[in-house]
Amino acid sequence: MKDKDFPSSNRLNKLKCVASDRYLKKVEERVNIVNICQDELNPSLVVIDFELNGVFNYTPTCLIRRVDTDGSYKDKKVVAPLLLSYPKSNPTKLPINTNCKTQVFTLAFDFAAVIPNFLSAKEIEIELKMDGTLPPSLKIPDFRRLDKTISHVYRWIKGPTPQFVAIRYNKQSGKLEFIFQFDSGFPCSCNIQCETLSGSIGGIQYCKDKRSRVIVDYTPDNNPQVFSLQLKDALGNTTDISLSPLVELKPLKPTVSVLSRPRRVEVGISKQSVLGADFSDHISAVQVWRYQGTPSNAKIWRDWNDRDSRTLADTDVIPYSTYGYAVMFRGRFGETSLLSDWAVVNT
Repeated sequence: MKDKDFPSSNRLNKLKCVASDRYLKKVEERVNIVNICQDELNPSLVVIDFELNGVFNYTPTCLIRRVDTDGSYKDKKVVAPLLLSYPKSNPTKLPINTNCKTQVFTLAFDFAAVIPNFLSAKEIEIELKMDGTLPPSLKIPDFRRLDKTISHVYRWIKGPTPQFVAIRYNKQSGKLEFIFQFDSGFPCSCNIQCETLSGSIGGIQYCKDKRSRVIVDYTPDNNPQVFSLQLKDALGNTTDISLSPLVELKPLKPTVSVLSRPRRVEVGISKQSVLGADFSDHISAVQVWRYQGTPSNAKIWRDWNDRDSRTLADTDVIPYSTYGYAVMFRGRFGETSLLSDWAVVNT
């Protein structure tokens, strides 16, 4: 800037701050979201605490970029309405002036007004923008070009859901247990109640490092059984979960054939039940058992394998012997099926 265009000392002294100090050290502009949560009395409102630093007067905007897998919000430039009348708002009027300090402010936005089924959304990506303009006292055109917009993109996991860690079956009582573990990294949140699962007892205590269980009646079946759970927290957020456990499932026995050059037995594995029902989407690993001579000699031949191998070759075979092969499935949450019937072959 030319000296003749620079403001007089008297005029500069009337300003609260400038863009750099006398050594031209830049005053960094930044906004950083430090906390985001729903209002306890009105869960449709999202309260955002953020740090703001800079020399400008700032006008905030909250853009919705993504809701779960729906990224069309970003293209549509969806803006959540700002509620300055919210009792905890700080400031209560715009624009925001930091007074040349890093300060923490609180604003509330109505997410439910622009996100259908907001309470059932699991993950929301937002962009908190601050449009900065110089104070009105600076009338010089060269300063006007210093207006700046800063923003912070934030991925909000809303109403985090407990993670499944295991499924257990009590054969004597005919009860199936779904065991949950709180996802560490979040503070104690609230109680999540089981809403729609038939036969369930009790709720899920949703606190750090605490395990809880939902218990249901269970009758084993070789066709897929789908258990649908809807979890609802104290603020009304819902999570829908569907599970098809492999407990007491009888797998279809493998196919076997003897080949030569080299001599081997090929074992074909199908991720189906004995009734032919497909369980591929629910199987995380396969275990293969083998015996030579009689089933009393059975041992694990291939331990749990999560690769999608449909054919295995057994080259450790000798002529004129009897071999048997059977499979067992493991589900996504550690539950295991029964052992299949034996597929027998003579070399």
